[in-house]
Amino acid sequence: MRPRFDRSILDAADRDALAEHIRDMKRRGLRPPTLRNREMRVLDLATHLAPRTLLQATTADIEQWLDAQVNRGLSQATRVSYTANIRSFYGWLARRGYLTEDPTREIPLPRRPHARPRPIPEADLELALTTADQRMRAWLVLGSYCGLRAMEIHQVRREDILDHLDPPILDIPEGKGGRPRKVPLPAEVLAELAPHMTGRRGRLWALDQQPDRPGYHVSILVNAHLRQLGIPHTCHSLRHRYGTRIYQLSRDLRLTQELLGHSSPATTQIYTQFSQDHAAAVVAHLGSLLGPRRGPLS
Repeated sequence: MRPRFDRSILDAADRDALAEHIRDMKRRGLRPPTLRNREMRVLDLATHLAPRTLLQATTADIEQWLDAQVNRGLSQATRVSYTANIRSFYGWLARRGYLTEDPTREIPLPRRPHARPRPIPEADLELALTTADQRMRAWLVLGSYCGLRAMEIHQVRREDILDHLDPPILDIPEGKGGRPRKVPLPAEVLAELAPHMTGRRGRLWALDQQPDRPGYHVSILVNAHLRQLGIPHTCHSLRHRYGTRIYQLSRDLRLTQELLGHSSPATTQIYTQFSQDHAAAVVAHLGSLLGPRRGPLS
């Protein structure tokens, strides 16, 4: 059986067009995960089209491939990503003269699903922490008490921990999208990291690095630890917990946005779970302004 993402399926013209598209994205500074996602989606479409080529694809061909993603049971958010990647590729082909017309021009993006926060519950987090080994515990703490993504946990270096400052700071020089940020380090978190802070430089944990899948090993291992405990959450749920708790404690969306390293507050709102207790208190205060009930006017 032919591999799903097999470059050999491309003819010379398709191969040259895809290679130039990837080079163009690199020149524009797009990140390696974006490049890989784009290439995988294009190769997936090419496999579906064979023996027709990418440059021969019609609107109907591409819609048929998109329908196949629905039949595979992919989530709405994933199908939005697939469609966006293919539309970007064909839009670029048309602008560069590889095609006279963009076959995806009339293909709309699926409606984006309403994203909801999914923080790990406090009891589940406590169970995960108390059953973890030293390294796993440090990863869980960095996710749930500092808001680090798996890729950021993977990349923590000794020189990024500015423990000589008051208060200590964790410097994250390159987060998602290349955005740097600095996160305060509570004393309790610093104590969890201390056993791993050997030497003056270098990564805190010895893990294989996959440039196109940063944080892969951390995510896989954390998810496996949670599954073994029967906890239906993922490594990213730790970050959701951090964002939710920071917002609940501060009521400051801007502060939460900066600590999470988001470029837009709209993204931060996904991570900040609605607080029913706070809402009830606010509405109760509003109700208190109503005053005593009066009888009907005569």
